[in-house]
Amino acid sequence: MRSNVPGSCHVIARARVSEPARCLAILLLISACSGDGRAPGAAPTDYDASVELPDARVVIPIDCLRSTGSEDGDDDGFSRAAGDCDDCDPARGPGALDVPGNGLDEDCKDGDATEQLASCDAELDADDFAAEDAAQAIGICQRHSQSSRLPGLLSAAWQRVTGVGGLGDTRQVWLPRLFGTVAAREGERSLVLSTGSARDVSDPGYTRDCDILGATRMADGRWSDSRTPPDNYPRDSSKCSSGVELADALAFNDIVLELKLRVPGYASSFSFDTMFFTYEYPDFVCSAFNDFFIVQVEPRRSGLSDTNVLFDKSGDPIGVNTGLLSVCRQAERGRVKRPMLCELGPSLLARTGFDQGESICAAKQSEKRDIGGASTGWLHTVVPVKPREVVTVRFVLWDSGDPLLDSTALIDNFRWSIDMPPEPGTSPIAF
Repeated sequence: MRSNVPGSCHVIARARVSEPARCLAILLLISACSGDGRAPGAAPTDYDASVELPDARVVIPIDCLRSTGSEDGDDDGFSRAAGDCDDCDPARGPGALDVPGNGLDEDCKDGDATEQLASCDAELDADDFAAEDAAQAIGICQRHSQSSRLPGLLSAAWQRVTGVGGLGDTRQVWLPRLFGTVAAREGERSLVLSTGSARDVSDPGYTRDCDILGATRMADGRWSDSRTPPDNYPRDSSKCSSGVELADALAFNDIVLELKLRVPGYASSFSFDTMFFTYEYPDFVCSAFNDFFIVQVEPRRSGLSDTNVLFDKSGDPIGVNTGLLSVCRQAERGRVKRPMLCELGPSLLARTGFDQGESICAAKQSEKRDIGGASTGWLHTVVPVKPREVVTVRFVLWDSGDPLLDSTALIDNFRWSIDMPPEPGTSPIAF
């Protein structure tokens, strides 16, 4: 703690100092000041002290030390009567992120947490398609009303890429225990989104042909049921030097899960895991038919050109042209013969519908021998946040250019953390 304004009683209290120690230090510092920093006659609730949080300074009144009953000394939405055990620290109180084993009772539940919260998706059915169920499947368990000051899920909704409308087709959502041989990263289920049927070969709803869903080909050769993609999309990949013009590539069979979340106190970031599958490999690499999978976070995170936080080290969003496409069979063919590395081989494609011989969609469209599709493998994304801010997270997937060749995304293992990353980033998960 230190005085940061000469001649005043402004204090910076580190968020992890216990309340008794902080209160004593503040009182000692006040007594050492030449006056209390207030103008004569000023009310005792003038803002005289600050709490420094991981990425924000929150001004709190000195009277937080004496707040009782329904008074909210740190303006975090909770009084002592409502369960706030530290009314001088807005990051500490009901619903704060309680880190197991650190000796602090951040969430005011009579002691330090001893283990992480249990998962909440065991009772879900694979064919549940409510947006709230999708949030549970990825690991978001705390749910509150939109007016609540408690952290967790405030609202969940299906949308289209235009930001309006609901779920286009219930077949685009699945909550399985296994997708092919790929197990959930958290709990017992993961969320599967698809521009076609979100099923693997074990499910009766799986289709071997292309799933165009509600689209139809019109007399002029164009497809119906198209939409304008999100701002800044589609975009060319830095991996493709062919000058492919993507400006007119419309979105088809699009699906968006929008989640509004309040960040827990003490949390400095959230993370989630994703895996992307596509039939567009290898014949449509560096073409206009580059399906996109992006994750938008609003307000936009510092340092990013747009709201998407899911991208490779070159800044390219996830699609058939990403440098993270590593689960595949090596093939140097297609519109642009850019060899893929395929470091992980094809084994994770087995029984997903994207393996060799499991679908006739890609082979029919390319008129070439089917070698299967490709996948990124599991990716881990970390996003910085501020304690108790409200963020909107949108998982967005769409077919680009036409509705024929489907792409699928797995999402799981959403977690809050006290760790502060310098900026959003995505990295492969080692197997």
